[in-house]
Amino acid sequence: MRAKEPLSIPGGTRNAAKLTSFAHNHGTMTGMPETLGTETWQLDSQRIAQMFGLQRSQLPASALAKIAQSDFRHRALSGEEREAVIKRIQARIAAAPTPVLDQSRRDLWARVWEGQRTKATAGNFDAATLEPDFVAGEPIIRLDGDFRIPLSARMELDFYAVVRRILFDCWIGQRQSAFEFGCGSAFNLLDLAELYPHLSLVGLDWAPASVALVDDIARRKALRMEGRLFDFFAPDETLNFLQHAAVFTFCALEQTGERHERFTDFLVRSRPGICIHLEPILEFYDPRRPIDQLAIAFHNARKYLTGFLTNLHAFERSGRIKILDQRRLGFGSVFHEAYSVVVWQPA
Repeated sequence: MRAKEPLSIPGGTRNAAKLTSFAHNHGTMTGMPETLGTETWQLDSQRIAQMFGLQRSQLPASALAKIAQSDFRHRALSGEEREAVIKRIQARIAAAPTPVLDQSRRDLWARVWEGQRTKATAGNFDAATLEPDFVAGEPIIRLDGDFRIPLSARMELDFYAVVRRILFDCWIGQRQSAFEFGCGSAFNLLDLAELYPHLSLVGLDWAPASVALVDDIARRKALRMEGRLFDFFAPDETLNFLQHAAVFTFCALEQTGERHERFTDFLVRSRPGICIHLEPILEFYDPRRPIDQLAIAFHNARKYLTGFLTNLHAFERSGRIKILDQRRLGFGSVFHEAYSVVVWQPA
């Protein structure tokens, strides 16, 4: 199964839903979400499939199972709630947070993954102990161009799990090996390993604690998985990809800001079979829309991934790569959308 019909940038305006304060701008909705109340809706499997240009019948069983287990109900914000959310985002932007690329942030991530390793060890490396606390730390989400309040605190984390399982099925599951760059707590790798035990997996990160955690999990659970140190800004040229290997970054390449070209060049030269990115893509936002203006301002204040998709388009025009899919799913945290998809392969 392959994702189909990539969306145009910054996103289409075809909208078949008539929902109060619910602006869809990411593709045609052939059916409305199930209405659970005057302003409460359910993000169902049909809508999630449409985010990927798929039919519900094309979703993998693993994703459908996760959807069935999850509470994806959400409601609209009141005027007062919306005003408070906007003020909070504006305050966060004005605070000028520490840029993601300096040494203090590297040290912070080292401490984060060391703490995650301690937690996972105490919990016998159960999948729940690998879930990063910051993924589901906000009570507000972005969905289809509007703010929403999820009824479950786990909605973002569970949606992320569904998305990665769809991406695994579309692009990775039929291959023999996969490399995750910026693997962090290795919770993506554990899910992939358990769903596709035939895969040979490598988790790469610039934090030694992350690499050690990958190896800990592999030993404890007898998985075909290993950790390896890797720096996005100084790629290890000795790294050899197995034939037709998959490479993926999930909410990790964002940390490189404008300095992503060296890593991308490395991938083009190394010629893995496929490259899958689930990242905040600045080019997808529409600067004419107020909610996107806030995301753009936050993205720029944090110095997240900039010019990445534009660079890939230039590579494609020069014949170096072929872009297979690019789409804005329309889902994110209160501050921005970290779940946009870009898939490409060396030409």
